[in-house]
Amino acid sequence: MPILKSSKKFDETYTLYLSDGPLTVTGEGVVIKTEAPLNGISKISTFIYDDSGTETDDVFFTIYYKYKNGVNWSELLPIDELNSGKTFDSCNELELELYFYRTLNGNYTDTLTINNILITGEYQLNEFDSEAELPNAGDIVILAPNDIYKIFSLDGFTVQSAPHQNYNIKFRFTQDNGRTFTQWEQLTTENISTHKLNPLRFAQVEYSIENTGEQGLLVYDILLHGDFQNVSANYLKTNRYGLKEDCITGLMNIPGTPGSDTTNRDFYSSCGLSTYQSVATDLDIENSENTESMWNPYQFDKITEFANLLGNQVSNIFGWNVEYHLTNPDNYGIDKQIHEYTLKNIVDVKFLKVVVPDNKFPVETLLINQFNFDLFDTFEIHIMKDAFKNTFGIDKRPSEDDIIYICEANMLYYVKHAQAFKDIMNAATFYKVILEKYEYKTNIRNSLEESQEKIDALTKNTTIEELFGNDNKLEEAKIANKEQLYPTTFDKVRQKISSKVNQIKETISVDNFKIIKQYYDLSFDALKGKTAVSYKKIDNSLLKSDNRSFIFWFNFNNDFDEDARPSNKMFNGFNVKRGTEFNLLNNYDSTNNLGYNIYYREGKLNFKLNEILYDLEFASGNTLTTHQPYTNVWYAGVINLDQRLRTIELKIYRRDTTITSTFFNVDNFIKASAEIDSTDFQDLLDQNFRPVDNTESTDASNFILESTILFENVDPVEFTHDETLKLLGSNIKYSNLRILDNVIGEDETSNILKEYILTNEEKIILTDNATKQIITKHYVNKNFR
Repeated sequence: MPILKSSKKFDETYTLYLSDGPLTVTGEGVVIKTEAPLNGISKISTFIYDDSGTETDDVFFTIYYKYKNGVNWSELLPIDELNSGKTFDSCNELELELYFYRTLNGNYTDTLTINNILITGEYQLNEFDSEAELPNAGDIVILAPNDIYKIFSLDGFTVQSAPHQNYNIKFRFTQDNGRTFTQWEQLTTENISTHKLNPLRFAQVEYSIENTGEQGLLVYDILLHGDFQNVSANYLKTNRYGLKEDCITGLMNIPGTPGSDTTNRDFYSSCGLSTYQSVATDLDIENSENTESMWNPYQFDKITEFANLLGNQVSNIFGWNVEYHLTNPDNYGIDKQIHEYTLKNIVDVKFLKVVVPDNKFPVETLLINQFNFDLFDTFEIHIMKDAFKNTFGIDKRPSEDDIIYICEANMLYYVKHAQAFKDIMNAATFYKVILEKYEYKTNIRNSLEESQEKIDALTKNTTIEELFGNDNKLEEAKIANKEQLYPTTFDKVRQKISSKVNQIKETISVDNFKIIKQYYDLSFDALKGKTAVSYKKIDNSLLKSDNRSFIFWFNFNNDFDEDARPSNKMFNGFNVKRGTEFNLLNNYDSTNNLGYNIYYREGKLNFKLNEILYDLEFASGNTLTTHQPYTNVWYAGVINLDQRLRTIELKIYRRDTTITSTFFNVDNFIKASAEIDSTDFQDLLDQNFRPVDNTESTDASNFILESTILFENVDPVEFTHDETLKLLGSNIKYSNLRILDNVIGEDETSNILKEYILTNEEKIILTDNATKQIITKHYVNKNFR
């Protein structure tokens, strides 16, 4: 029986595909089923099949399916249900059967063919917080330790597994209690040691583990080596980030760990950590038994526990129930010079008990004396540590710019200062919090809809931002000082532009955005293969954990001259010349095969990285040249090198605009025109007309994705060389080169292609809009560097 095989991905999506195609379907029909019961399936989103064009209006498929997602099989159901998002119980195994029947409208004997079937959907990964179990080959699970750490540095890891080490592990971090995560990356020494974490923020890690062996797998622990502080209950771990304490791990047979004892491995999962801890705690038990009757002048814990108990009871009885809006620092707003967070996000809002000392609220009246008049300055409240951490989590504490609303008193404040107040035995049982009257701050972004609605209702039409927000934005825009906006008399990007390069002004637009204002014409014969533009900016070092993104616009010249008589040169120059290499960016050491080189040749966009070549075919082309680009039409190349996720993506875009070809009759040189791929185009060819030129309209509404390809499981590479970034001469026009130090997402691509001045300034390695440098006498100006 034909079967459907499954393929699961780390993003919790899967595909089912036909493994034994093509299939020929006769009058009896065919039944196709899943190879084995599927685990964790929660949804089928789409169902697609390829019939090789054998279906007609008179001979076609009628398709049904049935499934088992528990004890019993369902009835036969119409296949259309699968495309509407069919959901399943992910706790039960899923078995699926497809029934393809041939339907005839008349006396026909035609057979039908099924080339392939593609079913996509979602599944749920099993999640473990201790040992991870993967009983079957191909299983994928999530390992999510509960420890909370401050991580200062990472330098390696150790994976403890049995009975084999055939696995594929990815990792990600969260530093905001799971609201956002870093992207999944391969767990390698290069990736983990270069992963950038905020040392001032608490961190948690998750691992995605795939069993690539042929038998079951048990992952006991994953240890990250480095410098840590543990703030969770598992405080015995200090130098490794794993599931278990280092003193326990040292008793096990861990490769590379001194003093390993092979006899204790079985206790790891069967007896738990208490088996080892009992050895360390016997002395504590003995001491406590023998010293109960003795006087202990340093028994502080009972005093502090009693004080904490009284404080919590007073707070519960006499405390005010307030709305507490918790802020969380934003990673993009760290000022490392003055050591503070400038940007913050409101991430949570909950009710909390606070104590107002002596119930003395400030009086909101003007205080007038002979020197000035003012409102009240500050206001003090107390918050019990236990109440705060039980509400928001063990790693949270009151901090500056948190917002508090006391409903009964109708007062809105923000936290000016908070500290753990040590009043008894040098132990802190509550926070002393100093409040100020609330005012809107532009550095605090509310990322929580519930909190935003509450604060907006209380502060409507009262803030400076609401009254003068647009004026402030205009002032900020005036003082922006980006390198891309540097005066053209100070060229900070280019080293040299050959005198044979022609720089031409021409405006190319998309959606009313002027994306190209000037371009290089690199077609001068003496420039071919030689340096046309060289750059001061360099990119001569790449680590295995580094990413890159390349964006550039290019246009193939043809030999049409409007003022010249039509000739064979014009006719033959309409298509992109075969056997010729058109350089798009060169940063390659050809002697040692290091670096990267981007070029077009024989209908393909090529990206050479060290010794490996990745290419992308043009998916479209004119009638005369299959898989060849049009001449005199602007294309955008986008290349994403993601070494952390081990992928390389090549894309080619062009503007969604009308392309019109100019024709001449080869016999009498009568001139004509027709749109590309129209019937008129083919009619002119049939009438002995030959195209000589293409013209595209200046503006366009959007972009068309011409071609794309994604290379997965790419081995990371590294290089170091002394080469200079440069453009080599070839028969093209060229503009808007961008090199970024990180990949750009699918949702960002369209915006970046439209930007003449990039807004992601922090990602830029090099940008070149082909602007013409103004050569003037240099006068020293100490105010401008």
